[in-house]
Amino acid sequence: MRTPSLLPSLLLPGLLLSGVALSGCESSLGPDASPLSVEDARLLASEFDAIGNSVIDGMLGGFAPSFSLDAGADSLASVASEPVTVTFTRTQSCPKGGQVTVAGTTIRDVNRETRSMATETSATKTHASCAVEGRNGVTITTNGNPNIALTATRKVVSGQPSGLQTSSQKGSFTYSTSDGRSGTCTIDITSTFDPATKTHTIKGTNCGRTVDSTRTRGS
Repeated sequence: MRTPSLLPSLLLPGLLLSGVALSGCESSLGPDASPLSVEDARLLASEFDAIGNSVIDGMLGGFAPSFSLDAGADSLASVASEPVTVTFTRTQSCPKGGQVTVAGTTIRDVNRETRSMATETSATKTHASCAVEGRNGVTITTNGNPNIALTATRKVVSGQPSGLQTSSQKGSFTYSTSDGRSGTCTIDITSTFDPATKTHTIKGTNCGRTVDSTRTRGS
């Protein structure tokens, strides 16, 4: 019997790209220097965070139609009400083509009587010709180099998110753009969502740019 969704409101907001603030300029060079603009680095950080959180929250609250579960993997919604470790592989199509695959394990501890749950997820997120639209209509296509490590924690009490919902992504990827640019970037970001204040933050670095955003959901 499928467990009723415990997370009707857990799914993190769409991470509006305009809400991600980065400091730095295109002339600031370093080990991760690239010809990507600040705006494009912002877009990729937001897209990567959104994809990772969407996969994690989709598993906890029921499978979204845009994802596919590999044959042989167990649904988190069907496991027993006790601590269990579930191995999963899920794929998501990217806006302009290609896909992202997230594969790993989730340790889940559920108390159905109190409608409470705590999870810890460790996975890798691999981009395969994943294309998104950058500024001025330029397409940015990313591939894993080889992948990005994804970790996340979630907690639900009485059917509602409780405490900070966190995720982090750290790794490397390559990119190419439809106007002829290409390169390699590293990403190291952590995002949190505080359900008490509806505040979402993303902090870290992407493509040599500093990411530091705070946004209230619904604003």
